[in-house]
Amino acid sequence: MKLKTGLSLLCSLAVVVALGLAVKAQWERNNRIQMAFPPMVTLALDNSEKFYLYSLQSERLVDADLKTMPNFHGYPISGQVCVRPKPERADLLAALRGDLGRRSDCSCFAPTYGVRVVRKHKTVDLMISFGCEQMEIWDDRRVHRISVSAKAQDVFNHVLAEYDVPLPGH
Repeated sequence: MKLKTGLSLLCSLAVVVALGLAVKAQWERNNRIQMAFPPMVTLALDNSEKFYLYSLQSERLVDADLKTMPNFHGYPISGQVCVRPKPERADLLAALRGDLGRRSDCSCFAPTYGVRVVRKHKTVDLMISFGCEQMEIWDDRRVHRISVSAKAQDVFNHVLAEYDVPLPGH
């Protein structure tokens, strides 16, 4: 009888520890998202009136070309689409938020994807370098960089392909 009680207590303790670890992991993920996306940025991303997805070339333009070539923060635009359906927008944002901020910053940054959202005259731009697993977040107050997972690139490529937009590097 004591063995059953001890085993039952041990199983209960294991469940409590596992639940505690899951809650801690979720809290850390939510905290990373809040650090990357302040409330006003989150509001703009999740409730945008316009949502543009860009396919970029990773070589920054020289000053002379900035005025003559379409670009997104100095990077040539290979193609772009206004993403209308909410499910696709949600898929793109969920993919970005997946492993947000898990890595330390790395020194490389060669963006090949861009996102621009507009909500009530507020613009938020995301420049994404999946190769370097880095993203820059541009809002009206600041620019900062955070790590992202390269796994999200498949979702971005799928949406671009759905709209017949050339993929970066193609």
